[in-house]
Amino acid sequence: MSRRKSDISPEQIQYYSRIEGVMESDDTFESDEDRTIFARNVFRQVLDDGILQVFSNKQTSKTIETVLQSLQLPSPVSQELTQAICEHFSALSQDKCASHVVQTWLICVLIPACLHEWQREAQTTETQPGPANESMGLLCKTVKSNLESFICDQYASHVIRSLLQVLSGVTLCEQVNRSRYSREYRKSMIHKGVEYCKGRQLGIIQDIKPTSQLFVKLLKSLSRATLKLDQFSKLLTQCNACPVLQTLLVALIEKLPKRGLKLSQKIVEIAAIKSQPGDDSVIPTLFVNPVSSHLMDVLIGVCSSEVHQNIYDTCFRHHIMEYALHPIANYALQQLMCTSEIAQVAMILDELDLEKVLFCGHMGVVVKATEACKRCPPKQQVILLNKLLTAFHTESHSQDCAILFTSLVTRDIYFKPDSEPQVPEKAECSLHGSLIMQSLLQYDNTQLIANSFLTIPTDQLLAISCDLSGSHVVDVFLSSKSVALKKKTKLIKKFIGHFVQLSKQKQGSRVVDSCWKYSELKDKQLIADELMKGEKELSDNYYGKFVLRNCNIDYYKRKGDLREGIYNSKEKVKKMFSDIVDKPCTQQGATRKRKSRKELDHDVGLVVKKKKLFEDDSD
Repeated sequence: MSRRKSDISPEQIQYYSRIEGVMESDDTFESDEDRTIFARNVFRQVLDDGILQVFSNKQTSKTIETVLQSLQLPSPVSQELTQAICEHFSALSQDKCASHVVQTWLICVLIPACLHEWQREAQTTETQPGPANESMGLLCKTVKSNLESFICDQYASHVIRSLLQVLSGVTLCEQVNRSRYSREYRKSMIHKGVEYCKGRQLGIIQDIKPTSQLFVKLLKSLSRATLKLDQFSKLLTQCNACPVLQTLLVALIEKLPKRGLKLSQKIVEIAAIKSQPGDDSVIPTLFVNPVSSHLMDVLIGVCSSEVHQNIYDTCFRHHIMEYALHPIANYALQQLMCTSEIAQVAMILDELDLEKVLFCGHMGVVVKATEACKRCPPKQQVILLNKLLTAFHTESHSQDCAILFTSLVTRDIYFKPDSEPQVPEKAECSLHGSLIMQSLLQYDNTQLIANSFLTIPTDQLLAISCDLSGSHVVDVFLSSKSVALKKKTKLIKKFIGHFVQLSKQKQGSRVVDSCWKYSELKDKQLIADELMKGEKELSDNYYGKFVLRNCNIDYYKRKGDLREGIYNSKEKVKKMFSDIVDKPCTQQGATRKRKSRKELDHDVGLVVKKKKLFEDDSD
């Protein structure tokens, strides 16, 4: 252990390189037990060579990360390895390469060992913590004694973030917890030490797992030490410490709400300082700083309603436009609109001048405003729509608003003065414009937007349908409950004669599927006739063959009449069980009575009869 970390011979590097090749091969080990025995032997060699030297080397550290995931627990080797890492934790966690190994060890070795000890303690009457839990306590004690230096270090801060997530059982989404480079590198690696589930609302928290009382106690101790740091306010703008505070904030709010509230209030108190001396800006420094602004976004997303209202009253009220026009602070405003209640959204929109925001190019603010209005009453939705019409200079020509919103271009630019409109060969669909249209089509009153969308020429509708962003607008138009069925039918009829052309495109084929799904029987007949004429052409196309399958063209070709069996098997099964599933109650609010055995036998008989009819029809 006395050797320096650069003191590793070329023979040792070659040895560990061969190990990595052996671990990645699928034919090397006959069983998992053989792989585990091999991993134990590797780590015995690591302990002999010195973990400080092996972990700190760029080439050997990658090999160790791979082998760590094959180390079966518990074992004497894993305990010796844990003891050695705890002994040199400070040096390892502050090293560029060794810090990655420490994070992998924490997730793949120490936590499974602690879990094994919890299970054993639950089955026995033991009260003393096992070796793994003792190691975790020693680790947290080391971190606590050097907390400020750890969280400000470029590499150790990542280890602390992993430690906080482990103690709380809260896993943050990679968009919050990792840089873009780190996410791309992680995708290229084969390491899968942690199982991730779907992201939660707002994309901040990814998973929450139960933890032991010991871990909660250690989390309390670290949070208490963090709040007592003398330079706490400066840490909010420090590039390495701020992500650690983000992780701690989310962990405390989810696991220890009272302590999370205390931390939130302290951050808000610091944020209440409007600006630096000599600066006339009304926006607090924490919102305009490129580092601390991320912390404020997370705080707005996870804080309690009390703190949320305090943030609005202290920082945002009467200054919405200053935030909307600021290149950094506008993201905090977007988060605020996503998480605000209906009354607060109305107050924000009253201050918002969308024309200035569009001119500034902050399209995300406009998108979040339209999305937030979906939760508001119809009156507020009409107010926002009028603001959009004014911003796009089309308040007196509202019939043109759909193409302007989709293209994200004002009317005086899209239309030539005193002449016909510019008709591009392919409509330029904007991503933000598509998102705005999708939100507007989900409002309670969509008459203006739907009528305007139907006035778009067919060639431009085809271009929109084949566009990556524009195709989603057509899909929402057809699936929206607020759009009348007659308008959906009118849109589908505008595509008549072009379904084969759309079916051969990646995005267009999905539009065809939506048209088929939401069309009436007579319109399905027209679509099927057109697809049958181009069946040979579509069969040779990658996307076209899926359209033929989804639209049941083969069945229609054999039967010749859609009324006999146009619906697919899922729809038939749903219809077959509708007598049981969709049977209405006799009185509103009455409790459902339990069926007698005679009634259940009658229902089963109906299902059997219908199933038999369905089988006869398929022949």
